[in-house]
Amino acid sequence: TAYAAAGARRTDLDSLQTSWVLQSNAGLIASRPHYINAYDVTRSGELGVRGDFQTGGIRHEVTLSGSKYHDEYGQLSTRLTTIFSNLYEPVEVARPVLPSYGDIPKTAESDLTSFALADVLSVWGDRVQLTLGARRQQVGSTNFNGATGAITSEYDKSRVTPTLGLLVKPWQNVSLYGSYIEGLQQGPTAPNTAVNAGEVFPPFQSKQIEVGVKVEHGDIGATLSAFQITQPNGLTDPTTNVFGVDGEQRNRGIELNLFGAVTENVRLLGGVMYLDADLVKTQGGTNDGNTAVAAPRFQGVMGAEWDTPFLHGLTLTGRGIYSSAQYLDAANTLELPQWVRFDIGARYRLTLDGNPVTIRANVENLLDNDYWASAARETLVQGAPRTFLVSTSFDF
Repeated sequence: TAYAAAGARRTDLDSLQTSWVLQSNAGLIASRPHYINAYDVTRSGELGVRGDFQTGGIRHEVTLSGSKYHDEYGQLSTRLTTIFSNLYEPVEVARPVLPSYGDIPKTAESDLTSFALADVLSVWGDRVQLTLGARRQQVGSTNFNGATGAITSEYDKSRVTPTLGLLVKPWQNVSLYGSYIEGLQQGPTAPNTAVNAGEVFPPFQSKQIEVGVKVEHGDIGATLSAFQITQPNGLTDPTTNVFGVDGEQRNRGIELNLFGAVTENVRLLGGVMYLDADLVKTQGGTNDGNTAVAAPRFQGVMGAEWDTPFLHGLTLTGRGIYSSAQYLDAANTLELPQWVRFDIGARYRLTLDGNPVTIRANVENLLDNDYWASAARETLVQGAPRTFLVSTSFDF
């Protein structure tokens, strides 16, 4: 089987951003509004071929593929006068006077190329499968001075990375698996709120190890896995407001997922995860051993669906989401509290003129709890209030 895919996307941005920085536990916040006019153009393509054959008692499933990804980014930005306020006693400020921009210059360009070869070897009626693969990745990136067009930084790195996986089914309903994957990934990009917004950092080699077990009994199943993932730790210096990379974030965790039908009309889907996200190799060892930003120790979600017996086609749904506390800064001095959210909903399936129609209604954050959803990228993300959603889909 041969396959191909191609795609393109253009995004234009005209934005006045006011991301607030927490100054104290008393709620003092400060912001230097940032006016941004930017564009982002992406083009990508992929080619591949896959097939299967036998060598003795071993069945092979081989895939050969190649892909190309190109991204061009341009930006004009202006930082306006700093303003101060308080989370608990907000201060109203007048809308600032915005500058007029002309043509947007190119400020960054990146290319990602990949060639991969993988073989899944199966024996014992596919109850033992060994995956062997290799991928050659090349990551190139260039940053430009927006005013002059001169190159300010560039890199071009390549690496051959392995993929190794093993799946064993000692019983028909039990699967044991393990995998090791390496990858060359594009480095992080400085957020729009940083002084060096848009700067792309050198690529890094990620490593992921995972082992687990999957058990199925009738219509119910569960997976239990343990994993370790390493990635660079990107952060914005609170003093200089410059985004950079400082050491690594090492994620170690255990995840349990449950799924399936408890009865003919009741289905469950959910899971819990324990995550130990430590900072290592930080500059001068300052933050070594601290917990990474926006990495709650425990997370959980459990949802249920019930096909009602009193109205054919009506299904009621419910879901609970939990997140433990998470840190807002790499020094672990500011912490967001744990939070819980409950959602409910319903969907009704019917047929109109022979065409299936599904009507959905959901209420998110049913109890209208006030909470900080996340501290991703050292930014407070406010949880949405009670929200009502209604939609209808038609098949024809």
